[in-house]
Amino acid sequence: MNNKELTNAIFSKRLKEKREEKGLTMLQLGSIVGVSDATISRYEAGKRSPDLIIVMRLADYFNVTLDWFGGREFDDNIDSLVNLYNELPEETKKEAYRYMIYLKGRG
Repeated sequence: MNNKELTNAIFSKRLKEKREEKGLTMLQLGSIVGVSDATISRYEAGKRSPDLIIVMRLADYFNVTLDWFGGREFDDNIDSLVNLYNELPEETKKEAYRYMIYLKGRG
């Protein structure tokens, strides 16, 4: 998984999480930010990446940063980290584990 795919996967997960927290349908959220419910569905499924204007509208609406939507803010909540790890394909889990061992060795 390259950086763009990883960022898109994080965005998709976080968008769905925020939409559900607010109790919004895809149609309602689409109306708020100016896209169709089908487009919101594609964003949440990771099949389409939004343009910057849409991400900015979403971030403003949900009161989060662009960095948060892109996965650049560190979330040290162990449950979040475990959930993110569990969503990875098996081969990517192995890569993640090897990378964590590498980082631990760097001190």
